[in-house]
Amino acid sequence: VTGKLSDEQSQCVLQAIDRLSQSRLHIVFGSGYTSSDVRAYALQVQAAEGTKPALIVVDYMQLLKDEEGDGRMRERNVSAAARGLKDVSGELGMPVLGLVQLNRNRATRVDKRPQLADLRESGDLENTADSVLGLYRDEIDHPDSNDRGLAELSVLKKRQLGEEVGTIRRLVWVGESYRDFSYQAV
Repeated sequence: VTGKLSDEQSQCVLQAIDRLSQSRLHIVFGSGYTSSDVRAYALQVQAAEGTKPALIVVDYMQLLKDEEGDGRMRERNVSAAARGLKDVSGELGMPVLGLVQLNRNRATRVDKRPQLADLRESGDLENTADSVLGLYRDEIDHPDSNDRGLAELSVLKKRQLGEEVGTIRRLVWVGESYRDFSYQAV
């Protein structure tokens, strides 16, 4: 690996940068943020653009720093962050999607699909969330899988209308994103 891009790769990067610059996507890099920081940034975006964001995505919940401590109370910190983000969602009237890291113990199971019990350092996360979705790609655990390019999105928990718990949607990679495998274009 030389660290240099070919002309074709450079052109792809420039096209992606152009598409992103024309979108309303805001990415905040760094660490040490709290749910209050997420709220403040969402309000800044709303003030600057004159419309509230359609979605806030936090990647990932365990990195938020809502409670200081000596590191032994990580579960309490994640719980505080989850409650803080739920408050942000309610106050600002917009959905918040919090990505989480799963426990490694799923590797010992035959079926490696995510379960609610796999939420790492979940604390109140499982109780606080209105919905919990699991994403699974068989090719990650089984490189020789016949399901390459497919992902499963499963409903692990829900409080509102929509898909029932246990529902699984198969998604297929199309170009730059996943699409519902069962969707038929008319």
